[in-house]
Amino acid sequence: MHPLKAKITRITTNIFIMACCTSWLAMMAIPSPTQAAFLGLISPAVDQLGLVMRFNMFAPNAPKYNHIIEADITFKDGTHKQHKFKVLADYKDNFWLQQSKSHVSALNSWLWHDNDYPELKMAAAQQLALQYQNSNNPPQTIELYDIAYPINLPGAKASDSQRKLLLIYNVREVQP
Repeated sequence: MHPLKAKITRITTNIFIMACCTSWLAMMAIPSPTQAAFLGLISPAVDQLGLVMRFNMFAPNAPKYNHIIEADITFKDGTHKQHKFKVLADYKDNFWLQQSKSHVSALNSWLWHDNDYPELKMAAAQQLALQYQNSNNPPQTIELYDIAYPINLPGAKASDSQRKLLLIYNVREVQP
């Protein structure tokens, strides 16, 4: 390898590692206006690169629910179809495929956050309208739901799941 190319590669790698460490430290810092401003600056890059760290897993207030996004699609003739968005567990038999599908996990978590990404909910509904487009029986309404299933905790029952309406999308004319 040419010495200049090797030096550029080494410098780029070091900058990337420093940026990762800085973003992780910022995410772990005590909440403050400075931290919020810094996280606002780096969030797009952190999200795009998949560097988001979920440190609440071992916290005293650890997550109690797994979230799955489902859609209820109503067609022109009144029939209904349930659509379940994929989750990482759907790829559990193939480690490499699961690693390449990290966007699946990100999409689900972004969809069920209340008001963080409202345009993403609309885009997901529009994508479903395109996916199920049929000239004889087009979709009329798409309802997105967040289904929160309790994580296997002592005393938790399957009946403890919660269903929350995220969006009702009325399909007009969809251009394939």
